[in-house]
Amino acid sequence: MSTNSETGAEVREVVVIGSGPAGYTAALDAERYLVALGDMEARAAAVTV
Repeated sequence: MSTNSETGAEVREVVVIGSGPAGYTAALDAERYLVALGDMEARAAAVTV
């Protein structure tokens, strides 16, 4: 399980706001990081602007 370092709350989803391929790549990196921490159900999504 991933948690917020300030509140200790469980992190279940990460939203990355970016532009084009960079935003998508950042979301993939965030998801890989959460999975590496052991949270196999965590998800990351990219929102492009």
